Amino acid sequence: MRELITRSWTGDWVGVYYGVVYDLDDGSKWEVIDDRIHTSLGLRKRATVTRSRGKYRMKFEGDRKGYLVKPLVLPNNRPIPMPKRTRDQLVACLFTDLSREIAKHQNSFQEDARME
Repeated sequence: MRELITRSWTGDWVGVYYGVVYDLDDGSKWEVIDDRIHTSLGLRKRATVTRSRGKYRMKFEGDRKGYLVKPLVLPNNRPIPMPKRTRDQLVACLFTDLSREIAKHQNSFQEDARME
């Protein structure tokens, strides 16, 4: 089962390669952890992030490939998902909510460390 995490716009498009971080318009940040490379420059592209089997994949508009990413900051403007009927779906929803909270706290700790 694939869960939609966000569908938002990137800033400037710098291609896809290991370590690049994309800030999306919804406030989320994603780091590419995929070894495949797709280089090009351009303006904004629409990005869709989904989660399946505990892995996040980002797919860009006009590209058929999905790239593995890890969340640095999850979108915080999404409502808390309603519990699903099956046990696996409920666990997936709880995992997503917990991941969001952890990412928020990690981001605040990093900001505090930079200020010191």
